[in-house]
Amino acid sequence: NHFSKPPWKVYTRYLDDAFIAWEGEIGEIDLFIEYLNSTTPILKFTFSFDVNSINYLDVRLFKDHINYSIMSTICRKPTSCNSLLHYSSCHPEFQKCGIIKGQYIRLVRMISDDFYFVKKVEF
Repeated sequence: NHFSKPPWKVYTRYLDDAFIAWEGEIGEIDLFIEYLNSTTPILKFTFSFDVNSINYLDVRLFKDHINYSIMSTICRKPTSCNSLLHYSSCHPEFQKCGIIKGQYIRLVRMISDDFYFVKKVEF
């Protein structure tokens, strides 16, 4: 490892997904991934890179160029079929309502702007 100090500003991990906000040289990202892959034969590290937005778990983080802040919204993977529980199933009514409430709370917590919130709720 030739990095004298960590070239990232933020590092977080959930199970096998890591999020790193890189502040080193862009060309060093490949070297860093090569280094990580050389540390163990069992794991294979991959990455995605974008200067404007990135998906982490089920959240899309993106730059707000007007307010100079980081915004968040929900992101759905292309394989997402949005099947939680069919409303005509034999589950108790409180469970069906609980799913709807839980999904609404998820949107409230994860979407940082009212405009994007309304777009997702109307979906």
